[in-house]
Amino acid sequence: MSDARFDSDPEQDTRTAGFAERVRANQQKLTAAELKPHYDFIVCGSGSSGSVVARRLAENVEVNVLLLEAGGSDDMPKHHGSRPMAL
Repeated sequence: MSDARFDSDPEQDTRTAGFAERVRANQQKLTAAELKPHYDFIVCGSGSSGSVVARRLAENVEVNVLLLEAGGSDDMPKHHGSRPMAL
């Protein structure tokens, strides 16, 4: 049996706790969102093509579009300084 001891890194623990709190806050915000019981179109994935398709569909005010994205968070420093792309 090993006597290996794993000490926790307080800085990593703080970052992990902060991330967990942001996830909880985001989930509460999403749960509070009023989703419609019916959508005319559901677009899965907001990558380069999904976002264009969803935007074009949403230009029609008579159409209800739901855009689903399961990707990771953009809560990273490298994303905060970038400019949005013009469509």
